[in-house]
Amino acid sequence: NPDFIDKERPMFKYIGTSILNILKGFNKIIELNSVSSAIDFYEKNGFVDLGTQFLRFRWTPEVKK
Repeated sequence: NPDFIDKERPMFKYIGTSILNILKGFNKIIELNSVSSAIDFYEKNGFVDLGTQFLRFRWTPEVKK
């Protein structure tokens, strides 16, 4: 509902990133198919383009040294 959205700081900003972070906590690898409009979003969240004919990405946790 637009009446509940703060125009200065939308309350739903970063909800996609928050959901991904929760999923990362339960998975060692996440692979997904994407649409071209979401490429930047997935790359900003640590996913790597697998370079197939489809827009396919993979995330794996960083190894801490």
